Amino acid sequence: MSKHRYHIGSVLAVCLLAFMFITGTLGWQSLGQQALNELQGDTTQYDVLLIKYAKQADGTTTKQPLSNAQFYLYTKEGKQIGGLYQTDEEGKIAIHLSKGEYYFKETHPRFGYTFDQKDGIIIQKYPFVVTEQDEKQEVVVIAYNLPETGQLTLEKTLRNADGEELSEEQKQQLFSFHITFSQEGVYSYVIVSGDKQSERRYIRTEGDLELRHGERAVWKHIPVGVTYTIRENVSADYQVESTEHEGTMTKDGANACFINTYDPAPRGKLLVTKEVKGVEGETKAFDFVAVISGESIHFQLKDGEQKEFPDLIYGTEYEVKEVVEEGSVYQPEQGVYTGTIRGEETIVLPFVNVKQDKPDPPSTEEENEPDIPDHPSTEEENEPNIPDKPSTPEEHGSWIQITKRLAGEYPKDDQTKEFSFVLFINGKETKFTLKPNETKEFLLPAGATYEVKEQSYYEQGYATTITHGYGTVPINQGITIKTVVTNTYVGTVMTT
Repeated sequence: MSKHRYHIGSVLAVCLLAFMFITGTLGWQSLGQQALNELQGDTTQYDVLLIKYAKQADGTTTKQPLSNAQFYLYTKEGKQIGGLYQTDEEGKIAIHLSKGEYYFKETHPRFGYTFDQKDGIIIQKYPFVVTEQDEKQEVVVIAYNLPETGQLTLEKTLRNADGEELSEEQKQQLFSFHITFSQEGVYSYVIVSGDKQSERRYIRTEGDLELRHGERAVWKHIPVGVTYTIRENVSADYQVESTEHEGTMTKDGANACFINTYDPAPRGKLLVTKEVKGVEGETKAFDFVAVISGESIHFQLKDGEQKEFPDLIYGTEYEVKEVVEEGSVYQPEQGVYTGTIRGEETIVLPFVNVKQDKPDPPSTEEENEPDIPDHPSTEEENEPNIPDKPSTPEEHGSWIQITKRLAGEYPKDDQTKEFSFVLFINGKETKFTLKPNETKEFLLPAGATYEVKEQSYYEQGYATTITHGYGTVPINQGITIKTVVTNTYVGTVMTT
């Protein structure tokens, strides 16, 4: 009989050891705990639930659950129970224990977070007690993590293209920025000017701010993993270049520098004139619509009058059209003009109307057919003339070279991975992809605003930094803008 008991006990011990080996790295499950309690002669089990929540950077508690935080479990005396425990998608660890005193010890917070603190002391141990009174309700252990943060600095620098010292008026000029954060929340910052610092200011997810030359806006606690984007409201007289206008926050922080070079853009003007032929002393007012840089302007002109649109910067697109009533006896020789301002010039747009005895009859389908040249143009004649490099900036603008880089201990398979980009030129987008160490070139019109954006790869473990990815194209000279987009591998990122 005793030999049977010995065999049964041995079998139970072997089974228990095998179970511990299988589940040791995944966490101590209720079955293993129950077997241990049975060996100890205690079969009463009590529910224990650990819940991991996030705190805000200022220490304010939230109900945001955090997955993938790792713990070990010990008795009060320091004896380890089970293996590694990890919070699930709801931030929970559920176990069953007999009565006694225990503590959870956190070993690895979730990525992007660090250990909680109290009065500057790091908290890793979470003690709790299981008593007979907990038979009808579970024991709940609450644990928190603080977000890891980095400092974001936005700095404004102003200079003159001719190398002259800045005037006092330039030093006092305010430049406007718009900043957007990918994670909703309130972001506090200060303006630093020399040895002076402003009172704390706040932006809720996105907002505007202004900086003078030499000033800095400083956000001290941006949570790791938050993507920021900064754009400047561009002035026509300044060429803008920037570094780190967009990026993913890491513990190392980020410095966004915007340098504005004063190089006044040439101005031109439009002169719209009205002349009526075939009648003397005509007093009729003719209606016009001008669309200049997307803005519609309605006006009227009589015979002999003119309207001027001055101070139009280089690159301004325009369309001026006479509004002709159906059946009118006044027919313009040319009813619409379109074009672009290309320098210090005065462009005259003459609208000449000839008064007829009766309105022209409706044109026939045959009359509306387009003119066909005597001989068809050759394929060579139809090919666009695209130079290898711009010869003059007024005609062709500047080139932008966009290069992709990877940094950190990234997966080897990503060496051939295609990363998705969008290039915005005056708001119009061009989509493309790049593999690591590849470069693509694009031609930018003089005076255009450009921005390079990459699809977020933070969930795949990459933090992004973009150098020279936002600015304006010089008007007075052609250059090559070298943009580098670097993805630094920071490790597997859990999104729950």
